Amino acid sequence: MANWGKIARRTFLIGSAAMAGGVAFGVWQYRRELPNPLDPGADGVTLNPWIIIDQSGVTLIAARAEMGQGVYTTLPALLAEELDVAWDQIRVIHGPAAQAYFNAGLMSHALPSTDYDRTGFQEVMVEAMSVLPKMIGLQVTGGSTSSLDAYDKLRQAGATAREVLKQAAADRLGVAMGSLETRDGRVIAPGGVELSYQDLAEDAARIAPPRRVELRPASQWKYLGRAMPRLDMVEKVTGTAQFAIDVRLPGMRFATVRMNPHLGGAMVSFDARAALAIPGVERVVDLGHGIAVVATTTWTAMKAAEAVAIEWAPAPYPDSSLEMLTVIRAALDGPANSKLRDDGDVDAVQIGAEDQVIEAEYSVPWLAHATMEPMSAAAHFTPRGLDIWTGSQAPGFAEMAAARAVGLAPEQVRCHVTYLGGGFGHFYKYAPEKFEYPIDRFTMEIKRQLDVLDKNLADRQFLCGDNYNIADIATYAWYGNLVINNQYEAEEFIEAASYKNVVRWATEIQARPAVQRGRRVNKVMGPEELQLPERHHASDFY
Repeated sequence: MANWGKIARRTFLIGSAAMAGGVAFGVWQYRRELPNPLDPGADGVTLNPWIIIDQSGVTLIAARAEMGQGVYTTLPALLAEELDVAWDQIRVIHGPAAQAYFNAGLMSHALPSTDYDRTGFQEVMVEAMSVLPKMIGLQVTGGSTSSLDAYDKLRQAGATAREVLKQAAADRLGVAMGSLETRDGRVIAPGGVELSYQDLAEDAARIAPPRRVELRPASQWKYLGRAMPRLDMVEKVTGTAQFAIDVRLPGMRFATVRMNPHLGGAMVSFDARAALAIPGVERVVDLGHGIAVVATTTWTAMKAAEAVAIEWAPAPYPDSSLEMLTVIRAALDGPANSKLRDDGDVDAVQIGAEDQVIEAEYSVPWLAHATMEPMSAAAHFTPRGLDIWTGSQAPGFAEMAAARAVGLAPEQVRCHVTYLGGGFGHFYKYAPEKFEYPIDRFTMEIKRQLDVLDKNLADRQFLCGDNYNIADIATYAWYGNLVINNQYEAEEFIEAASYKNVVRWATEIQARPAVQRGRRVNKVMGPEELQLPERHHASDFY
């Protein structure tokens, strides 16, 4: 499928997921409890997917990768505010690839609108679209969303864990739960009796946690909003932090790759005879667009890779920064094709002729969009499957890519996420394959819903009979825009015109005053001067 087709399919999926969240299928999928993926072992207890308590203390299972942005410092602070444990005493490890660790915050960037200029309707759409990451298990670190996504999740995790620990203490001591307090990893009872979380954890794990607990106000916070030292700093300055390149396994072999130095350029041919003559070199692998050398040591592999004689094809873009800048300058001479903002009326301002044109040119050199850390991974194949260690922003995608490469089922691959020395979105290479399944799944679901709607409208003019009401207006916002306005390029996927009754109903609803006003409020129809401020009026429903 062409690139535009892929973009359209993903846009359609985003809209489908958002509205599917408002019907029985989507509501159940979104609200259902996700399985806890943790196995804390014989000596530990897990109270939810984010917390393990064992005899050494509290461990936070981080759903996001630490790649220099500081999440291994911020996430413990979120948990500590509610769990009442010392923030710097919480151990942090990255969790497994699991649906429970979905990132709903990614949807804050999903609409084609600016964050600072959204209408109320667009804000509602962003909120509704948060169902998508949960339903497909979109576990991703990116888009500056780690703290945004965890802000409520981890505070709720800490609060619910605190409450079941208090309930376990109340049951053991035979006192009212309301008489108990928590402090520094302990439950405090009247009379000074103290029970540690470790002592209570096993009993607490048998208690069903509350669905939601009222969170503490900002006025009671101890950590959030304050400058705090980085918890990972000691490891990084002493060299004990483990990146993927630091992983060592028994009998390891080491490999390095050599690609065209010009991104996008192909490999015409190569001659590996000199490399294979180096002691310790075991194999030179043809990757199609480059080569990989496998050897007994890192240094041997790197030396051998340089010894391979390779003929590279030229890059599909200008050779130098100067030539690239020339192309950019030429593009600026054409008509403007985009704008970020267009506020006010410049022509109405009285400006002297000498000040009407201000010219300046700024340019910066091209910089490598590369990580400080050498991109690396380790793999270990055993009869039970494949384990990989890598600094991944999306471990589920990494598992799928590895499984596809070696012919295993995705559930036979386990990704262990290490520290990252920078990220820059490298995981997106695997995103298209990940999205194909949920796109097809949601397309089928929307078709099913349209089938039901079309059948319902076969013997009535509107949803509830001959007179339209708020249900028609609310439902039109999604289904009507799909079938008569081709929203999200829907015609490509659902043959919208075939739903004759839905098309007839949507056409009538679109002519109603309420819908016409709503489309002008949300800036989807008519010239700018005819669009309306976002307020409602009784006449909308006449």
